[in-house]
Amino acid sequence: MLTHEVVGAHAIAACAEMKLHGDDVWAHVAPMFHLVDAFAIYSMTLVGGRHVIVPTFEAGAVIRLIEREGITVTNVASTMIAIMCHNPLLKTHDLSTLRVVSCGGCPLAPAAVTRAIAIFGCEFFISYGMTECCGKISMSILSDSFRHDNDVQTQLKTICTSGRPFALMDVKVLNPKTRFPVVNAGEEIGEVWVRGSTSFHGYWNRDRRDDDSFDEHGWFNTGDLAVVREDGYITLVDRAKDMILCGGENGTARFFFFHFIFSVPSVDRTLTVPASLRRRPQCTPRRSRARCTRTRPSRRRRFSARRTRSWAKSSTRSSRCDRRRGSPAATATATAT
Repeated sequence: MLTHEVVGAHAIAACAEMKLHGDDVWAHVAPMFHLVDAFAIYSMTLVGGRHVIVPTFEAGAVIRLIEREGITVTNVASTMIAIMCHNPLLKTHDLSTLRVVSCGGCPLAPAAVTRAIAIFGCEFFISYGMTECCGKISMSILSDSFRHDNDVQTQLKTICTSGRPFALMDVKVLNPKTRFPVVNAGEEIGEVWVRGSTSFHGYWNRDRRDDDSFDEHGWFNTGDLAVVREDGYITLVDRAKDMILCGGENGTARFFFFHFIFSVPSVDRTLTVPASLRRRPQCTPRRSRARCTRTRPSRRRRFSARRTRSWAKSSTRSSRCDRRRGSPAATATATAT
């Protein structure tokens, strides 16, 4: 249940975080019933900004809209960003009115973030949130002091994370077994727990005291898995239900596979589809479905499973790669168009 007080507090905090003001023009590109965009209905109205509503998403139409209406701010789904960044109309339309573009729904690979920043030419960040928290839990927007104290590479690396806690949220990443904070910053995967004034008060017709999603101190278990840096920035890797037991080590299909294949220089984009996975002693999925990905490289070249594993081994610690031989990454193929 989300009260009027929670929704109002979230709207005010979002205005402060994104520096929204009366001269802003917001493009409602994502579905307005979804909290990727719904929060802007309240935030933009609060500051007296202008709303521009898109009936349906079509990349070319959105690009033309940005130029025609002078859009300054928008928040869209990560998949929408990926689609827009490959539209040919980008070469012929002026997007210079954009001030802030953000995305949410799922993490973006660093290569996709770099491309988006280069194309839109404005401040870009990634948000992580959920309905139970009225929208935002964390955001990778950078403060002026952070930009001043860090070089461009550090800034880019930080934007690629799922961000630091939203203004009204407390966030911690705990070991699923011990319920203690993860110890290896940026290495150990843990569960994301949240608490704050924009968090919901419980599920409808369910006593919060009997709900194991909450602990005795009011912290809510999101069911998401993440790693956390020493400065508090988290990076989402997957859902807890998608955990894979591989070589005696907990890991996720997204962590093991997706970011590796996307980091190959000649890979342009990826598509993930469910596929059955043969049962192996060293790789036991908690679900009978696993990710199998085909990619479309920008260069006309064929990648084999051997090359994929070789790239993964050169990008990570050898001990972890050795344990991953039975993971979905070992069966991946990439074909050129």
